[in-house]
Amino acid sequence: MKSPTLKSGIIIMPQILKTAILIFIIINVTYGQFDTKTLSVSGSMSWQRNYIEGEETISILSFVPTLGYFFKENLSINAIFDTYLYTYPKKWGGDPDLEIGIGVGLKYFYHYFYGGSSFLFHKWNNLEARHNLLFEA
Repeated sequence: MKSPTLKSGIIIMPQILKTAILIFIIINVTYGQFDTKTLSVSGSMSWQRNYIEGEETISILSFVPTLGYFFKENLSINAIFDTYLYTYPKKWGGDPDLEIGIGVGLKYFYHYFYGGSSFLFHKWNNLEARHNLLFEA
């Protein structure tokens, strides 16, 4: 039996996973206010498969854990650690590539929303390091 997919090749999440994510979001929104001297652990993980004209080209697995410390009420300083694994089709003949990064950021939380900025330093193979400035809300 073939898995249901969208035309872009993104696999549709099972209903159970969607429900678990929704419950997780509701719980986090309920407890969204942070006191001084509170530690937080967060982050993201994603997997992406890219296609060109129906043919698979590259897959990217990312893992981005974040550690935060609230030095003022609802204001945190964060340490961010990025890891990206790039895999290529066998016919390209290349080995997987690993990109790693580290960064620091600030986030301000207000009721159910937050805004912030981060500065990241990335290194990929033997290439020159690059820097990113991110804004998020």
